[in-house]
Amino acid sequence: MSSVPDVTCRTRSKRLPWFFVGVGAAGLVLVVARLAMTGGVPDVWVLAGVVLLPLGVGGAYAAAVRVHADADGLSYRTLLRRRRARWEDVADVRVYVQHLRHGDMHRVEVVTRGGRAWRLPLPVGPSSEGQAGFDDTVEALRALHRRHGTPERFRHPHRPGPRRARRHTPPGPGPVRGTPDPGAATHRHIGPPSTRR
Repeated sequence: MSSVPDVTCRTRSKRLPWFFVGVGAAGLVLVVARLAMTGGVPDVWVLAGVVLLPLGVGGAYAAAVRVHADADGLSYRTLLRRRRARWEDVADVRVYVQHLRHGDMHRVEVVTRGGRAWRLPLPVGPSSEGQAGFDDTVEALRALHRRHGTPERFRHPHRPGPRRARRHTPPGPGPVRGTPDPGAATHRHIGPPSTRR
């Protein structure tokens, strides 16, 4: 029986995330240096350094995020979190579609035997390789699941639509006297006219 190759997903560009990490670090140094020079009074340079800090955080996240799947199971890591599951504990690998204003975003959702679901940080579709690249990665993950686990494909891809408010009608006191109840049966008496005057 042929082996199923491992799957590894990470940020395609390795240099760009570290570039943003350096930009954020420079912003932090700028903030500390200017506050020390001005005696704690913020100025325009401090504001510029603060603006650069989120770029460093985003770059660090992109550099750290990684998804890996092999014969032992599926795992992922981000800047602040790590998670792992064995294939025998996974019930399904499905696609979660999030409807956004400018298009749909596809992500991979893992459903465990206990019914809990968690989404992988990667892959995200459509990617730079197009939707086909995302679909190929999903199929590779499912192939590993079929090879080393027992899939329970009982749900369709999750496509959440816009939430609609449910109209709540409070229970009323019942039909008003003189008004027929639409839920009740209507009985009519057919017979000779009454002779009573």
